[in-house]
Amino acid sequence: MTDNPTTVFVRSNFENARLHYILHYIFAERLGVGYSLNSNTTNENNIIIGYGNHESTAFNIPDSGYLQLNGVPDFSPEVNLVNNVTLSNSLEINDISNEKNSELYRSATTTKNYHFLEKDFIELFPAKKEGTNLSFDLFSSVFFMLSRHEEYLSSETDNHGRFDVEHTLAFRNGFHQRAVVDEWIILLREKLQLLFPKTKFKKEEAEFSLTIDVDQIFSYRCKGLVRNAGGWFRDFFTVRFGAFLLRPAVLMGFKKDPFETFETIENLGNRCHIPLQYFILAATERSDFDKNGKINCSKAVQILNNIKEPGLHPSYDCLNNDDKLNLEKLHLETICQTNITKARRHFLRMRLPESYHQLVKAGFTDDYTMGFASDTGFRAGTSRPFRFFDIQTDELLPLTVHPYCVMDGSLKDYVHLSLASSEAELAKMGDYIRSIDGRFEMLIHNETLSENRRWKGWTLMLENTIRKFQNSGL
Repeated sequence: MTDNPTTVFVRSNFENARLHYILHYIFAERLGVGYSLNSNTTNENNIIIGYGNHESTAFNIPDSGYLQLNGVPDFSPEVNLVNNVTLSNSLEINDISNEKNSELYRSATTTKNYHFLEKDFIELFPAKKEGTNLSFDLFSSVFFMLSRHEEYLSSETDNHGRFDVEHTLAFRNGFHQRAVVDEWIILLREKLQLLFPKTKFKKEEAEFSLTIDVDQIFSYRCKGLVRNAGGWFRDFFTVRFGAFLLRPAVLMGFKKDPFETFETIENLGNRCHIPLQYFILAATERSDFDKNGKINCSKAVQILNNIKEPGLHPSYDCLNNDDKLNLEKLHLETICQTNITKARRHFLRMRLPESYHQLVKAGFTDDYTMGFASDTGFRAGTSRPFRFFDIQTDELLPLTVHPYCVMDGSLKDYVHLSLASSEAELAKMGDYIRSIDGRFEMLIHNETLSENRRWKGWTLMLENTIRKFQNSGL
């Protein structure tokens, strides 16, 4: 055996774009090795995986036939919950080819305890076949989750036209808060490491990322005399005397606007050494859902010029309006004097695959909308970014999807958690993500760190969450 085989050779009874996509994702992107499909140049020193019935290969994965389907069939996979499975039981002793390899495996792997394998391991496409090293079709399972096949078929939406958590296969089977794709790839890596202990697979590290939706740069500033006058009278007649007094104090320069939290956010990012990504609502027309002020006023421009690589927060009605999306993108680019390539939809409104094609057509390369509105969890089954594959056209889009796992408003407005309960929920999620060496990507709003009324205590709570996540790995 060579010191470090870097290519995995896969033998399959078929080849198509879907299989190539998922092999590249698993092996090249996630495991850090090359792959080759049905190559004749292999030798006994190479890692050879059989997909389907291949008796001569050292490692075999059952083929359910799903990846051989065309188009978008009306289909939902069988889900199997395997109880009382541990990593040591999953990695069968028969996988160890000899005593020497067993020693090499022990020296090559970590002592990490993957808690997700201790109970209720999730399998899609279960296919227990004699001579296979897995009891389910792992390639099809990963593809089903990443492709979002179920979203093409579902006509169920919430009152904002969103495909949300309750519409998912994962929610119906109780695993929407599990990054099952990441779990499956860990399982595959550990099994292959057992058989091929000299191979150096990429080891992913747990990381935290904070993304900020800026629905309104200011609560009061840059909204004009008429809007502020109307708001001032509304505050009075709805007995919101704190806001009634604060608004004129802000407009006269005596108080800081409560939504102007960007310095606080930047300081938090610097202290915790985490990346920040902002998304700016640049709607040029006000609506019930788009209440931003003028982003080209001098105060707003000053703030926007201090944001590195801002992204666009396409307004509510951009879902079905290409011209509006292009106009807002141009508007933000003109103000920021930079090319805008990242987006997250306002109200998380998107429809697959149309919304992704719309973004690509408009020149976007990255989308951050993949997540749930009403709960925490992993909509695509992974905590990490991935390229989107359109199963209608069998086309890999030039668009990277960045999934998030929790939104501030989900905890506050949908699940109705208190500050203490929110912190406990975030800690629980952080422990799980760290256990799978995942990416904890959180969505907040600039308003969240205002310490104003409903968000009292959230600034310290959020920093505690980040610190705990980072320090638990030490």
